[in-house]
Amino acid sequence: MAGTLLVALVPLFVIVDPLASLGLYLGLTGGRSRRARVVIAAKASAFAAAVLLVFAAIGKGFLGAMGIELYSLQAAGGLLLVMIGLRMLREGREIPQRDIRLPTGGAHDPDDPAGDPSFVPLGVPMLAGPGAISLVIVQTTEFGLPSVAAAIALVLVGAFVVLLTAVPVQRYLGDTGSRVITRIMGILTVAFAAQYVFDGITGWRATL
Repeated sequence: MAGTLLVALVPLFVIVDPLASLGLYLGLTGGRSRRARVVIAAKASAFAAAVLLVFAAIGKGFLGAMGIELYSLQAAGGLLLVMIGLRMLREGREIPQRDIRLPTGGAHDPDDPAGDPSFVPLGVPMLAGPGAISLVIVQTTEFGLPSVAAAIALVLVGAFVVLLTAVPVQRYLGDTGSRVITRIMGILTVAFAAQYVFDGITGWRATL
């Protein structure tokens, strides 16, 4: 169980890459109280974990109902991860940061739930993006739901901690440091992606 958990944990942490969410999190929570930041980080992490758990639990059955074979998902998920990894290498983050304006009514209240970014875009797609969703479906078929569920829980707890320390971490690393770390994770993402593509090809050849 421990060995399987570690094998599932490492690539999932690399794909979720909470460090890549720091810039967006800081931009969306600027001006809010510390308590509001903590609540947003907790809700975003919990929502992302719930989304990944749902797909881990029902993803294989859904694929069967759609007539999609596992090796097809492995190959497609691998190609998707390749694109994500290359984007991380090129831009330093999974999803390019962009100017996001939250709806406000009259004077801006930094703790107003009407402008809550916890679920979108922080929970999905920043933490639980398409790459992470594809990965947990494939991992569940390989390692079993208990190991993958434990990995999801640990990764999203880690993401919550990273978001809580966003301000001091960003100050310490700076923009250059954050980009370097994300690009290193991009290299690992491409490596994991290549393995999934090869696994998919191997599975397809076994059916011939």
